[in-house]
Amino acid sequence: MQRFPIAIKSFGKLLVEIQEERNTANYEPATSFESAEVEELVEDAADAIAQLRRSPRQDLRALSLYLLLRPRRD
Repeated sequence: MQRFPIAIKSFGKLLVEIQEERNTANYEPATSFESAEVEELVEDAADAIAQLRRSPRQDLRALSLYLLLRPRRD
């Protein structure tokens, strides 16, 4: 993941953050979220997706391979 452009790295970091928040919402019933906080996460996700869509095709292919294949351990 170190060789990917900033847009792809940012998307990955945000994906992890949003998944953590989703898990919190699903499995910690005492937790509540302010609507402004949720709206910010949704906006951040939309921005990250837009940046990802503007990424060069070769970077998107590399990301796809990175996600689908296990790294070699020589």
